[in-house]
Amino acid sequence: MYTERSMIKKYLETHMEELLQTKTSLENKRTECSNQKKELDRFIEILEEKNDSSFEAFTPREVNPKNKAKIKELQEKRKTLQKKISEIEEKQKKNAAAMEELNAMLHYVKKEETLQKNKIENVSREKSEQLENIETELEAVLLKLKNSLQFIEVDQTRSKLELQQLIPQIENILQKINHSE
Repeated sequence: MYTERSMIKKYLETHMEELLQTKTSLENKRTECSNQKKELDRFIEILEEKNDSSFEAFTPREVNPKNKAKIKELQEKRKTLQKKISEIEEKQKKNAAAMEELNAMLHYVKKEETLQKNKIENVSREKSEQLENIETELEAVLLKLKNSLQFIEVDQTRSKLELQQLIPQIENILQKINHSE
């Protein structure tokens, strides 16, 4: 389970890196298109300044047909660039939404990973506490066993009774050891 979670986390992080690269690429494309549009706007403005609208009103001839054609051509390019900028902005919105969703997933996976680590630490802490308690009980039984063996020659009956009392304690300790595994 832990390895699955880390694999998922790694996949999500890799996907996040791809989304960040896409975001950077889209920002660069948008900036490039915006700059081109500004240049076109300025060029159109310059061409329109060269056309004298008051002079055109009083002459029967068409004034600067090349400029007018160029202005129309540039306006078409500007429309195309504006459309491209709108498409890029839409892609940026989708990318941002995907990144937000991925961030939420990563946050969830990291939170689950932390909870799992805490759970494992708690279980190992509980097991170590149980083992310490069992060790303490075993030391007490061992001490009683040594005392009983010292007095076996002096008072066999008492030693036998004390040794019989140790058997349930040892069985109890064995049960605790079996349950803790």
